[in-house]
Amino acid sequence: MAQYQIVAILVEGRFSEEDQKAKVLVKLGSIQERFLSIPISKTRAFHQGLFWAKVDQKILTLGLTKEVRQALEAQISEKVPRPGDDWALWGGDMHSTY
Repeated sequence: MAQYQIVAILVEGRFSEEDQKAKVLVKLGSIQERFLSIPISKTRAFHQGLFWAKVDQKILTLGLTKEVRQALEAQISEKVPRPGDDWALWGGDMHSTY
């Protein structure tokens, strides 16, 4: 069975009638698609939380305005929902090792 990863990347695009170029600026994070459909909500939230911890860390280094950051986060959350603030509480301190 094939396994797929969802990868959040930030690209810079330049498009004209003659040319179309896209340059990957940064990989924000990735998550295996199967973790988005796990029926156990705590497990699903844990994996989504790991994804968002990485994304948040990368976004902070970019120096984006609040508005741009919020728009970017909204687009990403359409595919990978952000879990509640307690996503890692049930797992102890496991999230600190990632």
